[in-house]
Amino acid sequence: MRVGGFDPRRDAGEVRRQVGIAVAAERSFFPRLSARENLEFFAALDEVPRAERTQRIEEVLRDTGLEEKADTLVMKFSSGMYQRLGIARALVKRPSVLLLDEPTRSLDAATTAHFWTTIRALALQQTTILLATITSRKQPPSRIGSSCCIVANCSPIDQWERAKTLTRCGLSISA
Repeated sequence: MRVGGFDPRRDAGEVRRQVGIAVAAERSFFPRLSARENLEFFAALDEVPRAERTQRIEEVLRDTGLEEKADTLVMKFSSGMYQRLGIARALVKRPSVLLLDEPTRSLDAATTAHFWTTIRALALQQTTILLATITSRKQPPSRIGSSCCIVANCSPIDQWERAKTLTRCGLSISA
């Protein structure tokens, strides 16, 4: 397996620079810092070039709907705002691979719709998106990108099984 042309065993640092991760149980933020300050810290940690940090942070705050709360201490965030900050953290380094674990958990309907629009735009920009979620009638994974692989019990299921699984969930395969 290669990530962005790099072998994870030999080029772990390069692979880390290519991958953004947003997990539902993100708890690594500093509660006494604002959202903006947390993103500045993690952007520096992820080696985002200093000259680009402010612009990227503003972009991800806008993309996640946190612009108005950018200078609010994270300790005052709701669980949905915390979730959005975790997504912003993953996006600030502009990863070529984005790992999302239950990314819309705790998000309201409007924020969820905006989130999927952002994710579809990333997919169009050739970002590989790996999504771990329980399939939902509101936003089936097959509507996010150009291809979808459903994994059950650690193995990809074939096209026929995929169609049956989606049908069982009340979904269909669509372009």
